Amino acid sequence: MLGPRNVNQQPVQVVALKPENPGPASQQTNGVQSQYSMDQKPDLEEQFQPRLVIEQLVLTNFKSYAGRQVVGPFNSSFSAVVGPNGSGKSNVIDSLLFVFGFRATKMRQSKLSELIHNSENFPNLNFCQVDIHFKTVLDSYDENGELQTEALPVADLVVSRKAYRTNSSEYYINDKKCTYTEVQTLLKDQGIDLDHKRFLILQGEVESIAQMKPKAEGQSDDGLLEYLEDIIGTAKYKASIEGSLVQIDELNEVCVQKEHRYEIVEKAKNDLEAGKETALTFLRKEKSLSDKQSVYLQCRLLKDKGLLSEKKASLETLKQKLTEMKHQNAEHIQQVEEETKRYHELSSEVKHLEKEVTNLKNAHKKIEKEKVSMDEKIKHNENRKKKAEKAQQTSSSQLRESESKIADLERNQQEYTAQSEQLTRTLDQEKKQLESIKVEVSEKTKDLSMAVSKLQQEMEPWKDKIGAKQAEIDIKTSQLEIVKNKLQELETETSNLEGKAEEKLALAQAKKKQIAHLKKEKLHVAEQIKLGEKEVNEAKKKLDAMESEITSLRDRMNEANVRVTNTQSRNRVLQALTHLKNSGRLTGFHGRLGDLGVIDDKYDVAVSTGGGSLDDMVVDTVEIAQQCISYMRKNNLGFGKFIVLDKLRKFNLSKIQTPNNVPRLFDLITPVDPKFAPAFYSSMYNTLVSRNLQEANKVAFGAKRWRVVTLDGKLVDTSGTLSGGGNRMFRGAMRLKSAAKTGNEISETELKAMADEVQLKEDAFTKAQSAFYEMENALSNFHDRLPEIDMEISKLELEHDMDRQEAEAAKARSKDVLANKDKLAKMHKQIVEESTAIEKLESEKKSLKDQSQGLADQIAEIQEKIMEAGGVKLKMQQSKVESVLQKLEILNEKESSDSLQLTKLHNMVTRLKGQISENSIEIQEAENDISKIKETYDSSLRKFQSSEKELEELTSQLEDVTEKCEQSKEELNAKQSQIADLRKEEIKLASEVERCESSINSYERNIKKITNEIGTAEYRELEGLIGWMEDGEEKQQLLAPPHEYTPEELEKVNPETLEAEIEELEKEVDSMTVDLDTLHEYARRFKEFTERKADLNESVVKRDELKEACENLKKQRLDEFMAGFNQISLTLKQMYQMITMGGNAELELVDSLDPFSEGILFSVMPPKKSWKNISNLSGGEKTLSSLALVFALHRYKPTPLYVMDEIDAALDFRNVSIVANYIKERTKNAQFIVISLRNNMFELAKQLVGIYKVSNMTKSITLQNRDIISQ
Repeated sequence: MLGPRNVNQQPVQVVALKPENPGPASQQTNGVQSQYSMDQKPDLEEQFQPRLVIEQLVLTNFKSYAGRQVVGPFNSSFSAVVGPNGSGKSNVIDSLLFVFGFRATKMRQSKLSELIHNSENFPNLNFCQVDIHFKTVLDSYDENGELQTEALPVADLVVSRKAYRTNSSEYYINDKKCTYTEVQTLLKDQGIDLDHKRFLILQGEVESIAQMKPKAEGQSDDGLLEYLEDIIGTAKYKASIEGSLVQIDELNEVCVQKEHRYEIVEKAKNDLEAGKETALTFLRKEKSLSDKQSVYLQCRLLKDKGLLSEKKASLETLKQKLTEMKHQNAEHIQQVEEETKRYHELSSEVKHLEKEVTNLKNAHKKIEKEKVSMDEKIKHNENRKKKAEKAQQTSSSQLRESESKIADLERNQQEYTAQSEQLTRTLDQEKKQLESIKVEVSEKTKDLSMAVSKLQQEMEPWKDKIGAKQAEIDIKTSQLEIVKNKLQELETETSNLEGKAEEKLALAQAKKKQIAHLKKEKLHVAEQIKLGEKEVNEAKKKLDAMESEITSLRDRMNEANVRVTNTQSRNRVLQALTHLKNSGRLTGFHGRLGDLGVIDDKYDVAVSTGGGSLDDMVVDTVEIAQQCISYMRKNNLGFGKFIVLDKLRKFNLSKIQTPNNVPRLFDLITPVDPKFAPAFYSSMYNTLVSRNLQEANKVAFGAKRWRVVTLDGKLVDTSGTLSGGGNRMFRGAMRLKSAAKTGNEISETELKAMADEVQLKEDAFTKAQSAFYEMENALSNFHDRLPEIDMEISKLELEHDMDRQEAEAAKARSKDVLANKDKLAKMHKQIVEESTAIEKLESEKKSLKDQSQGLADQIAEIQEKIMEAGGVKLKMQQSKVESVLQKLEILNEKESSDSLQLTKLHNMVTRLKGQISENSIEIQEAENDISKIKETYDSSLRKFQSSEKELEELTSQLEDVTEKCEQSKEELNAKQSQIADLRKEEIKLASEVERCESSINSYERNIKKITNEIGTAEYRELEGLIGWMEDGEEKQQLLAPPHEYTPEELEKVNPETLEAEIEELEKEVDSMTVDLDTLHEYARRFKEFTERKADLNESVVKRDELKEACENLKKQRLDEFMAGFNQISLTLKQMYQMITMGGNAELELVDSLDPFSEGILFSVMPPKKSWKNISNLSGGEKTLSSLALVFALHRYKPTPLYVMDEIDAALDFRNVSIVANYIKERTKNAQFIVISLRNNMFELAKQLVGIYKVSNMTKSITLQNRDIISQ
C-alpha cells in the first residue's frame, strides 16, 4: 500500500534569472524573441481543448532520492530541470520511465531492485515508489491578449508504481491497484502514447532520431518509415496486412484442392446429362399431357355446364313463352276486332278531311294567285323606282361634277385676267426698253426703222381682217359643238329606248313560251295522276294477294321444318360422320349408341335418364375414332365422344338375379347387332328399373346397393343420392319400337325446295313492294307538282304582262323622241351649215394671210437687219418682248378655250336639272303606285295568311288522322301476323321443349362422367425423381397438381387446338423409351456436385473477401500514410527553415510508387550549404534536424507532454536560444519538461526545478521564473 501523501512540501520560491553576461548571445536571443513575437500573433478567438499535464512528481526511495521527495510543481507549458552534473537530474526522467512501465535497463540499472535508494543513511530500504500527479488545464487569452492557463475543477489523476526487493512491481491509479495495461490505456486516452514513447527524448537520443535508417532492417529495429507510421497511425495495419497475406496463400492452396475434387464430380455428373435430359423431356411431356388433358376435361365440363345452364334456362323460357302465347293469342283476336272497327272509322274521317282540304286548297290557290300578281306589280314599281333613283343619282353626281368644274373654270378665268394684266404691264415695260435700245441705235437703223414703220402701217389692216375672221371661226365652232352634243343626246336616248323595248319584248316572248310549256306539262301531269291512281290501286291488290300467298307458304314450310327437326340427327357431328360413312369414306363407324338398339316406349324416360352414354358414338377401333376426331377438327364440328368396341372389357352379359325380380335396364334393350351389347352395358351396367320411387328405395337399399331408375325418371344412385324427376323428364335418348317412319315425313330435299320457293316468292314480293312504293311516290310527286305548275303559270303571266307594258312604254317614248323629225333635221342642217361656214371662214382667213405674207416677210427681213445693227442687246430685248407676247397669246387661247367649256357646262347643268326633275316625278309616281298596291296587298295578305293557317291546321289534322289510320292498319296487320306466328310457335315450342329436356339429360350424364374422370385421374409421383432440381418455375410446374382454371381462363382456351396438342403429345410420349432410374443416379451425383461446388465457392468467396479486405487495408494504409507524410514533410520544411533561419529539410520516399518497400530519406540543406545526408552533418546540425522533425510531428499530432534530457548539449548558444524560444512560444498546447545546463534554455522556462545532492541524497527546489526587466 502506498503511504500517506500529505507530506510538507518545500515552498516555491520566486526568483528572477538574468544572464551574467548580457552580450551578443543575449542580443541574439532578443532578436529571436522579436522574430517569434512578430511571427506568432495570438489568435484571440482560438478554441483550446482541455489537456492533461504533470503537476508534480513524488519520489519515494527512488534511486538517488531518499525518503519522500516532491519534484515540482511543473508549469503547464515550459518547465526546466537544472542542477549540477551528478545531482540526479536524469533520475527525474527515470522516474517517469519507471511509472510508464519501462524496463530497468532503460533506467541504467540491470533490475528493478536496484532502483531502490541505497546510501549510508538508508542502506536497506524495501521498496521504491514514484507517484505522478496529473491535472487537467484549459488555456485561454485574457483581455490583453496574454495566454493564461486555468486548472479545471475535475478530480486530479495520480498514477503510481511501486517496486520491491523481489524485483516485482505494482501499479496504482488513484491509490487503486491496477495492471499496466490499464495504465497504458488510461494514458493513451489522454494522448500519451506509451508504445512509441515519442514524448520522451533521453540524453544522447536526440541525434538518433534524424539518423534513423529509411526502413528497419530487422523486426526489432526502427527506421524512419516505422517511426512515421507509428505517429501517423498506419502501423496498426501492418500486422493485419501480413496476416491476411498468409491466410490468402493458405486459402489459395485449399481452393486448388477443392477445385480438383469439384472437377471430378462435375465430370461424373456431366456423363449423366444426356440421360437426365431425355428423362426430363419425357417427364415434361408427360406432365404437359396430363395438364392439357385436365384442361381439356375442364373445358368440356365448363362447356357442358354452360350448355346445361343454357338449356335449362331455355326450357323455362320456352314453357313460359308457350303459356304467354296462348294468352296473347286470345288477346290479339279481341284486339284485331277492335282495331278493325277503329280502322274503318278513321278511314271515313280521312276521306272527309281530304275533301275539305281540297276545297280549301283551291280557295288558297286563288288568293295566292292574287298575292303573286300584287307581288309582281310591287316588284315592277320598285324596279321602276330603283331605275329612276339610279338615274337621278347619276344626274346629281354629274350635276355636282359640272358645277365643280364651272367653279374651277371661273376661278381660272379670274387668274387668267390677273395674269393677262401682269403680262400687259410687263410687255409695256419691255417694249419701252426695246424702244430705248432702238433709239440708241436709231442713227444706225433710222432708214430701216422708217421702212418697218411704213410696212407695219400697211400690215395693220390685214391683221385686223385676219383677227376678225378668227373670231368668226371661234363663234361658229362653239355653236357647232353645242348642236352636235344635243344631237348625240337625242340619238343616245332613242337608241336606249329602242334597246329596252326589244329586251322587254324578248323577255315577254320567252315567258310566253314558258307558259305554253307549263300548260302542256299541267295536262300531262293531270293525265298521269289519273293513270297512276288506277295503277296504284291495281298494284295494291296484287301486293296483298302475294303477301297472303307468302304467309301461307311460310306456314307450311315452318310446319315441315318442325317435323324434319324432330326426326333429323341430334347434332351436326353425328350428321357429318354419318354422311362420311354413307359416302364410303369411313368404315367401322356405327353411329349414335342410342340409335343402335330399340326399347319399349314404356321405358323411354327410364332409359333416357339411366343410360349415361347413349349420345356417344360407337366405332370399332381406336384408329377409326382418331380418324373421326381428325375430320371433326378439320371441319370445326365441335366435340364428340366415342365408344371403342375393341377396347371394352369382356362383360358378363348374362341375366342376373335382381331384388323382387325388377327388370334390369340392359335386358330391356334389343341391340340391332349383338356386338353392340357391351357398349350398352358399359353405359348403364346393372341399373334396375322400378315402377315408382317407393319400390326403388326398397330395391336400392337392400342387402346390396343397387342403382335404380323409375319409369318417371327418378334415379337413386348407389351412394344414396337422388336425382331426376320433377316436371321435366328426359326422353328420346333411344329408338322406340313405335318409332316407325311415317309416310307423311318430309325429306330435307323437299324442305329445301319449299324454302327456295318461299325465298323466290319473298324476293318477288320485295321487288313488287319496291315498285309499288315507287309508284306511290311518283303519284304523290304528281299531286304535289300540279299546284306548283299553276303557281308558276300565274307568276309568268304577270311577269309577261309587265314586260310587255314596259316594252310598249319604251316604244312610245322612242316614238315621241323620233316624232320631232323637223327638229332633228334642222339640227343636222344646222351642223352642215355651220361646218360649211367654218370651212369658208378658214379659206378666207388663209387668203388674207397669203395676201399679207409679202408685207410680213419684208417686215421680218428689215427687223432682222435692225437686230443685226442693234447687236446682242437689241436681240435679247426683242426676244424678251416676243416671249411676253407668246405668253399673252397662250393665255388668250386658254381663256377662249375655258370660255367655250363654261358655255358647254352651263348647258349641261340646265339639262341635268331637267333630268333630275323628271326622275323625281318618276320616283314619286312609283312610290304612289306601290302605296296603292300595298293597301290592297295587305288585305289580300291577311286573307292569304288566314287561309294558309287554316290549311296548315286542316292538313295537320288530316296527317294526324291519316297517320293514325295507317298505324291502325299496321297494328291490324301486325296483330294478324302475330296470331299466325303464335300458332306456328305452338308447334315449334312443343318440339323444342322435348328436345331441350333430352339435351339436359345428356349434358347431366356427361358432366357426371367428366367429373369422375377428373377426380379419379392418376399422376406420377415426381418428388423423388426431381428433388435435386433447384427451386424454380420448372420444378414448381412439374410438381404442381393440375390447375383448376376459372371459367374466365377456360374461355380463352381453344379446345380444337388443345385436342390436337394432346394427340401430338400422346404420340410423342408413346414413342419415347426412357430409363427414369437415371434421374435417381443423377440426383445423387447432383447432390454431391452441389456440395462440392458450394464448398469450393465458399472457399473462393472467403479467399476473395480476404483478398479484397487486404487490398482495402493496403489502400487505406497508403492513403492515410501519404496524407500524413505530405503534411509532416511540409511542416518539417517550415520548422527547419524557421529554426535554422534559411536552411531546408525534406522527407523523401525512396520508392515513390511504394513508400513501404524502401522507406524514407531525411535530407537536410543547412543554411548556406548544399544538400547533405543526415550522417554527414555536424552534431548540432543533427540535433536541429531531429528537433525540427520532433516539432513537425508535434504539430501534426500534438502530445500533451514532452520530457527532454539535455537536447541542447550539442548546440551552440545561438541555436539553443532558437530552440528555447520556439519551445516557449509554441507550447501553448503541450507541456515541455526540459533538463538543461544551458542558461539560454532554462532562462526562458516559466518554472525552474532545481536538483541538488546532499550526502548522496537528492533534493529539489522549485522556482517560478519572472521577467523582472519587463516588470
